Parts: sequence; C-alpha cells; structure tokens
Amino acid sequence: MKDDEDFWGRVYELRRKGVRLTQISKTLQIPYMTLYSWLQEPERQAKYIEAEAQIADELIDENLAVAQELLKPREDGVLSPHNARVATDINFKVAGTFKPSKYGEKKQIEIKQDVRTQHVLQLRELHEKKKLRDVTPERFRIEKTEDED
Repeated sequence: MKDDEDFWGRVYELRRKGVRLTQISKTLQIPYMTLYSWLQEPERQAKYIEAEAQIADELIDENLAVAQELLKPREDGVLSPHNARVATDINFKVAGTFKPSKYGEKKQIEIKQDVRTQHVLQLRELHEKKKLRDVTPERFRIEKTEDED
C-alpha cells in the first residue's frame, strides 16, 4: 500500500478537496501516525504540500468571488456599507497572502531578558572558552584535590 501510486493519488486528491489528514486516515483505514510517517518522505511531502497549496489557491479564488458579489449594489441601487467593509477585509486578506510584507498582518516579536541572565550567560561562554582569569587572592584560594582534576 505504501508504494501504490493509486493509493497516493487518492490521498492527494482528498487533501486537494480539503479533507484533513486525520479524516483521510480514517477513510483509507490506515492509522494516522503510519500515514503521517509515510508522508515525511521528501517526494511525498512535496506532493502533499503542493495539494495544500492548491487548496489555498481555491480558497483565494472563492474569497475574491465572494468579495465581487458583496460589492454589487442592492435592488435600490445602494451599496451596503457592511458588505463593502466585508469585501474590503476579504481583499486585504487575499492581498496579504500574496504580499505579506506590505498587506499582511504585522507581527511583533518581544524578547525579554534581564541583565543578570545576560551577564551569567556571557560569563559561562567566557568560562567555556577559557578566557577568564582567576583573580582570587592567594589566601582565599581553595586547593584542588586529585578527584577534581
């Protein structure tokens, strides 16, 4: 079954239709983890990703069609402000998928680290590189035992 091209054709076809992997495994009566592990092989994974990309393309096309429909005036010739807003939102989401740097949602990554943590990490790094000098006064130094070497 693992090497059957018809089997894999059916898996990719189901995925193109939007069926999730858990449901595909149930439909084909194959344990989920088995199917998942088979899909980790580079060639199969590439085809699976291609099937998912086709889903995205179809969803974008559907969204654009919905936006066009929403922008049609009502029977009285007036464009509904709500419909116009929804259509605009759809168009921005679609534009964000094609050019995320300009139209996509801005993501902000926040990194918090206190100075003490940073200092300790730098000391560890220097210690591992053997660039620290022992400046302990002679009278406070502890003699190394043979077990420590």
